[in-house]
Amino acid sequence: MDDAELRSLHAANLRAFVLRARRAAAHSLALDRDGLRSLASGTTKLLLDPASRIVRIRQEYPPEETIESAAARVRPLLLEKEATFHGKAFAALRYFSRSAEVPQDLREGLESLRTAWRAIKPNGKDSRGYSIEYGHVSSPDTFRASDNVLAFAFIYGDVVHHDEERLAETAGFGVVERYRAAAPLVAHLLLLAIGTLNVAQALHRRELLPPEITDAFTATVIAAETVYENEASVYMAEVIAGEKPPSLPGLHEEISGTWVNALDHFLPRRDSNPEH
Repeated sequence: MDDAELRSLHAANLRAFVLRARRAAAHSLALDRDGLRSLASGTTKLLLDPASRIVRIRQEYPPEETIESAAARVRPLLLEKEATFHGKAFAALRYFSRSAEVPQDLREGLESLRTAWRAIKPNGKDSRGYSIEYGHVSSPDTFRASDNVLAFAFIYGDVVHHDEERLAETAGFGVVERYRAAAPLVAHLLLLAIGTLNVAQALHRRELLPPEITDAFTATVIAAETVYENEASVYMAEVIAGEKPPSLPGLHEEISGTWVNALDHFLPRRDSNPEH
């Protein structure tokens, strides 16, 4: 692959990442950055009842469907075969900034984010923050799983796929524990996506990125409207039982023949005289 082909590949991959990262950054969960950071850190509260001396551990998470939709938006950034894969984005960012005067803090931020992304292990068995083990007094069997295993079982088993192997591995815990483990991970992935996007935007402002990806920073990436209204002309034609329905005219063809304006059928013509 020559340099022109390599440049084109990096530009295409970076463009795909920016578009997906902007879509992730626009998710409702990401609008409250302080709340997102708190969720990503797995903040817990200890509630003590002095009278009963019972301690409760409380975790407060968004509704499951919020985490589910956010997981769907960040998942393509984890797939190595996709152009949106974070590793390809970093390869592109390093390629385009390799010989430029990039501020040290920006370059360090880029490497820090790269390290954080590489620490994400969709198939990892080790815990990110905790592991759970439980059993029943009537049975010698116990169930144990790390939060990482539970979280990715939620993403790949409950959300975007039905990965039976992951679901079977966490069947002893169920969807509730999978969701509880996934919520901080999804928030963390959103923060990584936003941080990487910010670095890309900073390099773009310094005109270090190729012009062919400029539109990726401005293109519409979400459907924000929920009500759509357009002016239209409505025509109708009679359909006779047993006969072939009237042919629809082409986009640039004149509407005539059996087709009549529906307003002329249901409303008085504009040139008609109103009755007194």
